[in-house]
Amino acid sequence: MRFIKSAFTTLAFKAVAMVAGLAISVVIARVLGPEGRGIYALVMTIIVLSASLGVFGLTASNTYFIAKDERKTRTIGMQSFITGGLGSVLSILTIYLIQIISPSVLRGLNDTLLFLTCALIPLFLWGNLFSFAYLGRGRILAFNTFETGQRVIFFALSLVLLWQLRAPLEAYLTTVLVVVGLLVAGYIVFYFSDAAPGPLFDPGYTSLSLSYGMKSYIATMLTLAIMRSGVLFVNYYGGNVDAGLFAVAQQISELVIIIPTVVGTVLFGRVSKGDSYYLTPMVLRTIAAIFLPVTLLMYFGSDWLIVTVFGTEFVGSVSALKIMLPGAFLLGLEVVIAKDLAGRGYPWPAVLAWIPALLINVAGFQILIPKFGVDGAAISVSISFTLIFLLIAIYYIKLSKAKIAHLFIMRREDVSILRAQLLSMVSGSMAAANEGKESASSTLSNQDKTEAQGVAG
Repeated sequence: MRFIKSAFTTLAFKAVAMVAGLAISVVIARVLGPEGRGIYALVMTIIVLSASLGVFGLTASNTYFIAKDERKTRTIGMQSFITGGLGSVLSILTIYLIQIISPSVLRGLNDTLLFLTCALIPLFLWGNLFSFAYLGRGRILAFNTFETGQRVIFFALSLVLLWQLRAPLEAYLTTVLVVVGLLVAGYIVFYFSDAAPGPLFDPGYTSLSLSYGMKSYIATMLTLAIMRSGVLFVNYYGGNVDAGLFAVAQQISELVIIIPTVVGTVLFGRVSKGDSYYLTPMVLRTIAAIFLPVTLLMYFGSDWLIVTVFGTEFVGSVSALKIMLPGAFLLGLEVVIAKDLAGRGYPWPAVLAWIPALLINVAGFQILIPKFGVDGAAISVSISFTLIFLLIAIYYIKLSKAKIAHLFIMRREDVSILRAQLLSMVSGSMAAANEGKESASSTLSNQDKTEAQGVAG
């Protein structure tokens, strides 16, 4: 039950974060229009890319090594604090270098907006690093606090400053900077106040964590380059309005990825401990069964959804959303597989698979955006997502020796297991409190046990 309880707790937080994120987008779209939405998307794209660039893969490393040995808690905390500072400096220097060399990429950002964007970067770096350290310690509530907390802050302040007071974007981001800064400060203080005894510095651990983290880092950066660089390319070729249209389509398509990402993240912590290999096939089957109809519903309801929520000014986002949805569905499945592989030490083939996907994506942007605009960017993204799913799935099947049908087709016993675990969690029964115990294991079919042995081997 521990896995399902952790997953549902995280899903509940993620649901709040997702609703808050969409609400922010709606407020900005309604108040500032496509151009303002494009500028805001540019700000957030820079922050997200920088927050991933500057962690050097140590988010995954934090979870992986604390899950194995909580005596490293203080060491990892101090390394995370230092890494966040160094990563911020590197990211900010890179941003200003881009501004000097190719200002068209960041057009729409005045000096004040650029400064505020850079000032927010260290907060997101520290927040991400410490949240994944909390995950390794099994602190699911604390793990979810940063992402959900900052989303709620962004939303609440957007209602007051943008919607009610009609304040400029600069005033909004300044206030966000102050409030999120207080959140992150408390987040870090609480982490150390509750840390297990251990040294603050361990030179041997630094090289070990970087060795593991580098593989995760490369994979993460390649992933984000495909998922987030579209806004930069569209802004470069088409300007802020087109970037705003693309950002709305991309944000809605990513709703299909959110829950698989959450479940995969919790799965990562379990696989890192080496006790939950059998979960991956069941999770994949469940995700595929649930999100295929959800994706189809979003596809056929995309016209109504975008026009109703964002307004008629964003009707240009509809076709781009429809193009991206098939790729987004497949990427959701890939995320689960990738988290399993990360828990096994992140084999290099799983990392390098992103390189051809990225090359195709960048080439697609350069060829298709000038010709088809926002839809061209969507085509490139969807093709790249499909390719990476195929490459990672093929590698996982070879590694685990699982059959395709066992990974993607829901079984009757899956429903029984999920129902039993949910009922147990709701009732507070302790009968199924540990998935590794005999009682839970006995509910698995013989095929599940065979797959578990094959994966573990």
